[in-house]
Amino acid sequence: ALTRYTAGGFYSSHADGRRATVIVYLGGDDAVGGATVFPSLGLRVVPRPGRALVFFPTFADGEGKFEMVHAAEELEAGEKFVVQQWIDIPGQRDCMEEAAE
Repeated sequence: ALTRYTAGGFYSSHADGRRATVIVYLGGDDAVGGATVFPSLGLRVVPRPGRALVFFPTFADGEGKFEMVHAAEELEAGEKFVVQQWIDIPGQRDCMEEAAE
C-alpha cells in the first residue's frame, strides 16, 4: 500500500496482526516530523528517502508482541510517502481478533 502524509497527518498507535511488516520511506525530503515510533522500546525511526524498516509484530504462532505497537508521529511540514508491505503466513491466527475478544 502507498500512503501519502501531508502536514498534520499521523497514524495512531496500533499493532499489526501480521508476521512481518516492511515500511519503505519514499520521497519527502522536505518532511519535518513524521517518525515511526515504538513507545515501549523508546525507538524513533526518522523517515528518510530510501530507508526501510522491517519488523516482526507477532510471534511464529501469531501471538502479538506488545513491544511492536507503533505509530506515525504527526508530520509537521512537507510531505511523506511510504510503501507498506504486510507479510502473513497461511494458517496463522490473527492476534487482532484475539485482542477484540
